Amino acid sequence: MSPLNDPEALAVFQGALTAPVYDVAVESPLEAAPLLSTALGNRVWFKREDLQPVFSFKLRGAYTKMAKLSPEALERGVVAASAGNHAQGVALAAGKLGCRAVIVMPVTTPAIKVEAVRRLGGEVRLVGDSFDEAAAYARKAAEEEGLTSIPPYDDPDVIAGQGTVGMELLRQRPGGWTRSSCRWAAAGSSRGSPPASSGCSPPSGSSGWSRRIPTAWPRPWRPGTP
Repeated sequence: MSPLNDPEALAVFQGALTAPVYDVAVESPLEAAPLLSTALGNRVWFKREDLQPVFSFKLRGAYTKMAKLSPEALERGVVAASAGNHAQGVALAAGKLGCRAVIVMPVTTPAIKVEAVRRLGGEVRLVGDSFDEAAAYARKAAEEEGLTSIPPYDDPDVIAGQGTVGMELLRQRPGGWTRSSCRWAAAGSSRGSPPASSGCSPPSGSSGWSRRIPTAWPRPWRPGTP
C-alpha cells in the first residue's frame, strides 16, 4: 500500500505542513560540501541542524507533540527518557510552553549533557545504567505522577515535527521546487493544494494534484556543477 493511501501516514504528512516548529526552531541552511562531493563523486549537502538552539533536530518533534497538549496536561507536566538530544528538546519546549519537564537519564550520561538539560530548566532524574532502565522509570513516573510521556520517536506528532526537515529540504533544494516535489508536498495538504509559500503550480492541463510520491532521483553529479 502506498503511504499516501494510509490515513495515518497521510495525517503525518499533513502534520508536517502545519507543525508549529518555528516557535522554537530555525529553518537551518542547506550547505554544499564541495570537497566531500568530489571525493564521493556525487552531490553532497549538509542540512545544518547543528545550528538549532539545542544543536539537533530533536526539538522539532518534541515541541510539536507538546504544543498539542491540553492546558490540563501542560499543568501536570511531561516526562521523557533520553540520554541527550531529545532531553534537551523536551526541556526547551517545556520552557517555551511554561510546563514542568521531568527528564530521566541513565547514570552513565555524560555530565555535559545533564547540565545542558538543567540549564534549560529540566528536572533531571538519573536512573539505571542503560536507556531501557531509564525508559522503564519514565513510564512508571508518567503513570504515578500524571505526567504526559513525550517519546523520541514512534509517535505521529513527533514524526510530523521531525518531518519539517524534509519540507525544508524540498524548499531549499538547488533549482527550487520541481513538479515532482510539489506533488509530494500537495499529497500532505488537506485539500490537495500546495503550501501557500511554496510557489508551486499544477502541471499544465492538470485537473488536480497527483497524490503520489515521485520516483525520480537527482541526476548524477559532475565536478564543477551545482
